[in-house]
Amino acid sequence: MNIDNHIDNSLNKKTYGNDTIYIMSYVKIPESTPVGIVYGFVAIGFIINYRTDTIEDSSITFLSDEVKRFFKDLTVGYDLGRGIEELVNVIKLRLHVASQKSICVALRDIDTKYRRWKQENIDKLQAH
Repeated sequence: MNIDNHIDNSLNKKTYGNDTIYIMSYVKIPESTPVGIVYGFVAIGFIINYRTDTIEDSSITFLSDEVKRFFKDLTVGYDLGRGIEELVNVIKLRLHVASQKSICVALRDIDTKYRRWKQENIDKLQAH
């Protein structure tokens, strides 16, 4: 299936290749944190190139634009083929926020979802 036929280019600009997917994870966080008060959860989304296993873009629900940019800097370009624990360790070392544990849970959940998706679609991916 070619998704190009389903994109209205007058309204949306396609910025990612056909070999990418979007995976998101939501994790409940303590209401004692600012993000917990406002959202009640942390959401992380990755645009992943499934041919290279590379994170091409990322997003995270946070109040601070600096944290969002820093998270993007830590995650974009990461090769999920190396496993998620290396990225989790980087987050533990460099991103000291109250919801750090929740972020690590969400990262592991995205990794599980991605690996499951890739396994379920391996035949389609090889034909593409």
